[in-house]
Amino acid sequence: MKNKQKLRTVYLVPGSVLADDVRDRTGRLLLPAGMPLKERHLRVLMIWGVTEVVAWCETGDVHSGEDEGQSEDQGDGPDPHVLAQAEAVAGDAFRHCDLDMPVMRALHEASVRRLVLEISRKGPS
Repeated sequence: MKNKQKLRTVYLVPGSVLADDVRDRTGRLLLPAGMPLKERHLRVLMIWGVTEVVAWCETGDVHSGEDEGQSEDQGDGPDPHVLAQAEAVAGDAFRHCDLDMPVMRALHEASVRRLVLEISRKGPS
């Protein structure tokens, strides 16, 4: 069964479907509800500093910002060990940055997402 869930953009993958419109701070429409996301859409979200969206998810998916402490084995999310390794590498690279700034937070999340993909392809060290 599908339901609406607020997800951090770092957990979105191509093929995810938006449940609500995505708008910037001024109300301008960035992406409409019902759109299946492609890689270029994920880049647009990161560029505009969008950190969360509402998307359609299978019941049991665990990817919202509030559920980070729970197991991710139920959904299609990254392996917790790979995610931890990616966050450690990105954390070191961004150690002098203010992650409260939307642009820096978006860059950090994009970096974590890219690192998760690279580590998953190569295998953890």
